[in-house]
Amino acid sequence: PVSPNPLPDPVYIAHSSTLFRELGLSDELAQNPDFRRIFSGDLSDAPAPMRPFGSGNGYGDCRAVLRSSVREFLAQEHRHALGIPTSRSLTLHASSCETVVRPWYAPESRSSDPGILLKELVAISTRVAPSFLRVGYCQGNFNRDNCAAGGFTLDYGPFGFCECFDPAFQAWTGGGDHFAFFNQPVAAAANFHMVWTAVRPLLVDHPEPLARFDGMRQGFAEAMESRIQAMWTSKLGLTTDDPALVQELLQPMLATQVDYTLPFRELSQLPQQASALTKTVYTEPSEPLEARWQAWLQRWRDALASQGHPAAISARMKQVNPAVSWREWLVVPAYQQAGQGDDSLVRELQDVLTHPYDEPSPDIEARYCRLRPEDYFHAGGVSHHSCSS
Repeated sequence: PVSPNPLPDPVYIAHSSTLFRELGLSDELAQNPDFRRIFSGDLSDAPAPMRPFGSGNGYGDCRAVLRSSVREFLAQEHRHALGIPTSRSLTLHASSCETVVRPWYAPESRSSDPGILLKELVAISTRVAPSFLRVGYCQGNFNRDNCAAGGFTLDYGPFGFCECFDPAFQAWTGGGDHFAFFNQPVAAAANFHMVWTAVRPLLVDHPEPLARFDGMRQGFAEAMESRIQAMWTSKLGLTTDDPALVQELLQPMLATQVDYTLPFRELSQLPQQASALTKTVYTEPSEPLEARWQAWLQRWRDALASQGHPAAISARMKQVNPAVSWREWLVVPAYQQAGQGDDSLVRELQDVLTHPYDEPSPDIEARYCRLRPEDYFHAGGVSHHSCSS
């Protein structure tokens, strides 16, 4: 057990109303002074042996900067609302006076590496999970330290959400191609392999369960591929897998520089013309490419013809294709304003990101359901992040 260093002059930033309800807690508790004191690291009045924190003296031991803490808090809320297994954030508190210096990107920087040292407020986000057990290596992005043994995302470091569709998307500047978007199944297999190597010695004297366990390892790639196909199938409103149709879609998506989220939400309206997707692309398609889109759209609609009533298909698709997704350039102002004492945008984003499948109002759609502005392409701290993120 250790005694953490409390945040000096702690201030409340946010809490997860959803998680509070799941735990049987009232929202009013988040504003209770004693509750705030404990969850900002002050355990002086807590009954022993309550020691939920590390020392707070460095990376990985509960204390981070407000910027990264806001990002993690909102990302966990968003991913849970999307239905993706993840650790959760209960509360977020910051110090109104204590700062630390972190490397970060200068305004309008296009460099892959931070170029300045930034003085930032420190914060504590209370992370909640069924278990904090993880096996294997302990550094990197979606690798062995960020994937819980329970199969959910545990840690949020220099993460990013794909906006412009790119199979090689990788937000972390130190991640390399092996952690790119479409290489995630390979990274997951590496994680599973580490669990397998750790558990297997326990079964060496039991041939039958050992054989079954080895079979699980050998079947991981096939099981992963099956889940990926099921994902595409549900996103396209189908009830049976059609890998050829998916491949025919990915090619024009890449060639057109289309957004990864917006087109699928637009497809949920079951459009008849490819022109309906125009507002979801970063590059105006050429006539041949538009013809490819139209041909694919017709083939897709033909495949849907036997899948049920159009209204039911559309409703089903809207439950798996969010209207709102994480946009880093929208989150940046939230943590910047929070650093100046205004956390209203954090809570606004929390509300929007925790209802990703709802039909957005015209105001929400105009502000949050749109393509990344050109100024934010290749911007340090927005399109890419260092490990200090």
